[in-house]
Amino acid sequence: MLPLVAALITLSISATSFAGQMPSTSPDGSYLDNGCNLRLQKIGSDYTIHKMICDDITLVGEGDEIKVTDTFSAQGKIARRAHFWKKIYNTFSIREYVIHSAEFPELVFEVVQSTNQKSANIRPKKMLRHRISQLRKTLLGMHRKGPDMDLEGESEIVRKMEHINKKNKYKVAAESLRSQRGQKEFFEGGFDAARKFIPHIKPFFSAQGIPTELAYIAFVESSFNLRAVSKVGASGVYQIMPFIARKMMTLNKKIDERRDPIKSGKVAAELFKTNLKLTGTWPLAVTSYNHGPFGIRKAIRKSGKKTLLGLIENYSSPSFGFASKNFYAEFLGALMTLQEHNLLDLNESKLMYSEIKLTHSYRVKTILSKYKITREELRSLNPDILSHVAKSNNYVIPKGYKLKIPLPKVPLS
Repeated sequence: MLPLVAALITLSISATSFAGQMPSTSPDGSYLDNGCNLRLQKIGSDYTIHKMICDDITLVGEGDEIKVTDTFSAQGKIARRAHFWKKIYNTFSIREYVIHSAEFPELVFEVVQSTNQKSANIRPKKMLRHRISQLRKTLLGMHRKGPDMDLEGESEIVRKMEHINKKNKYKVAAESLRSQRGQKEFFEGGFDAARKFIPHIKPFFSAQGIPTELAYIAFVESSFNLRAVSKVGASGVYQIMPFIARKMMTLNKKIDERRDPIKSGKVAAELFKTNLKLTGTWPLAVTSYNHGPFGIRKAIRKSGKKTLLGLIENYSSPSFGFASKNFYAEFLGALMTLQEHNLLDLNESKLMYSEIKLTHSYRVKTILSKYKITREELRSLNPDILSHVAKSNNYVIPKGYKLKIPLPKVPLS
């Protein structure tokens, strides 16, 4: 099973590097984005609290069909989820924590913004728990007694939830409140790496006869962070698990091909092709990248539903949780964000190299001499050679390894 969970990924991009940055706000503490704005509600010593207010056109329109590409689209509930994730990637700062509902992710009730200048990695846990507790009380009160339309807070919740037809919707929302940190800086931190590597990765997807947009799943998995490692052992921009790597790649004490975006991109393309064969539709195939194709087949068998929305609404399993249910919507949100930044048509890269399959095993120092490359060039072009090996002279790179060397250098005869 390949993990998604962005919350589990250890990002090497230092959050403290953003410590002095704050979102662009207007003088009254709110900012406008696609029909929504944040209305300042409370100021504390290390935080501010905002209500998120969206106009009626936006609230209704987010359920309309979105068609990011000819293959990847959504409408209704999945479209609303996709718009939520686009806001997480494209609007909300890493200093902003969105309080919303796991069952109805599009319902953003409040945004808690950290103003602590010491570190951008400080999460206002106590304040988030307090605000979630207060919102839960309000929603449960609305469930028991009905909403009080004379109270601005409750009337605004009614307006936000008008598109939800569940009879006990206030109770469901109350019991599924959670916080989600903004990802804007992390997401944008992967743009340069994507420009460098995506043009070399897309041909693997074309060779499999599948949409090249799937190459951008790396943004959902890791924000295209080259050093991303998850708590469950997944590694690289495509967050490939060890058991997959051992079957389809080289993974040992010297080489971990998951760390090479190009080599891991080839494996990702093969996995997507297999996922489509096993699940039948792209929403399910994409979800399988997180949940595993056999997990999806099990969900279909147990629920009797063959669509992603059908599984979300009818299949209950501890393993099919928030991350799996939202993975396809996250992918759509990422594609919409990348589209706005003109990054979906990356076909040319400044990264130029030759790939040579070693016909013999060579010591590192021999490779440096034979191919007239520096140690830094060896490390930067071949990130799958583990650091302690690349820094050495006497470690042996095995026969058959595909070595990248910069152009126009060629080996001596």
